[in-house]
Amino acid sequence: MAGGKETPRQKMIGMMYLVLTALLAMNVSAAILEKFAFLNNGMQTARDVASDRNDATIDKIASVVSERGNKKDELLLVEEAKEIRGETAKLLMYIEEVKAKIINKAGGLADGSQAKAQLIDGNLALSKNKKALEGMIPGAKNRDAVMELMLGQDSKKGGGADLKKKIDAYVEYLNKHADKDHQHQSFAYDGKTDPNASEEQKKQNKNFAEYNFEETPTIAALAVLSQFQSQATKYEAEVLAEKSSKVGASDFKFDIVDIGTKPKSQVVAAGTKYEAEIFLSATSSTLTPKIRWKPMGAKEFTSIDSSKVVAGVGTMEFKASGGAYDKDGNAKKKWIGELEFKGPDGNMVTRTDTIEYTVSKPVIQIQSASVSALYLNCGNQLNVQVP
Repeated sequence: MAGGKETPRQKMIGMMYLVLTALLAMNVSAAILEKFAFLNNGMQTARDVASDRNDATIDKIASVVSERGNKKDELLLVEEAKEIRGETAKLLMYIEEVKAKIINKAGGLADGSQAKAQLIDGNLALSKNKKALEGMIPGAKNRDAVMELMLGQDSKKGGGADLKKKIDAYVEYLNKHADKDHQHQSFAYDGKTDPNASEEQKKQNKNFAEYNFEETPTIAALAVLSQFQSQATKYEAEVLAEKSSKVGASDFKFDIVDIGTKPKSQVVAAGTKYEAEIFLSATSSTLTPKIRWKPMGAKEFTSIDSSKVVAGVGTMEFKASGGAYDKDGNAKKKWIGELEFKGPDGNMVTRTDTIEYTVSKPVIQIQSASVSALYLNCGNQLNVQVP
């Protein structure tokens, strides 16, 4: 407007633009600024509470893993959770730095000394300044500072574009560590992707920087940035909850505990040893495995009807076949049992066992119903059998 080459008409247009800008700035009342300040404070509080809760989640995971004997796979979960916490802290710090730049660009803090906003322990050092907390910083209405930093000469290359890259990269990182069924969408919304945007906003086709920071007062920009921080800690909490639920996931949860016995033989002769194993038996009322069996040498398994499987226990039966008896009239036989069930990680698990049993040769004794005679002083043949 001050250029010598400008025509009177151009100067008049420039003056009208300045007046219009001033009027727009004046229309942002102190009450609205205070509301943005309260909103910003609320978002920051939510962020801090969520961060503390996420720290507690990681401590709990580490404690449980330690109590369980520091299993290798569970120690990896602890390290993964800590790494996620570190990546979240980096994003929160970056956004805090953006806040500080905006405040300083808009005129600094409101203590009369033109002090610069700075970071202490990763947070803006505003807590000692009541007016600053209330949003009454000198540049609370300043739109130009926000647009200059976040949009620049090209909104696709300014600070807003850099922030979007940081957020997108963070969400992509979280998704690599989250379950496939719990993937997150980037919260760096533009006019088209924001689920809360009106149809009119979506038609404007604004990119991320324009949508969030164009013509935005400083205090409103701070609230937007605090919302991004709050959303990041929310996403982090969900992923950490998944990690926490996986501690002990490789263990089965049994709710039926009983005594089990396994005799070496079901039939013993008087005077011989009876030997059996006694052990703790555990199963689950919710576990319904597929149970199959087959004689040794058979090609295909025979499945047990699921209706006959109760609390993970099924019953099978078959007719014992003979053949290949030894000198004592016994034949050693085997059959194979197989269980298939879903493990804690969702994958199918198969367990097999080979069971030995003995088939005795049947003995038929035919004797006269009358009493057999024994001859005095003769070699009487006696037949003694113990089946």
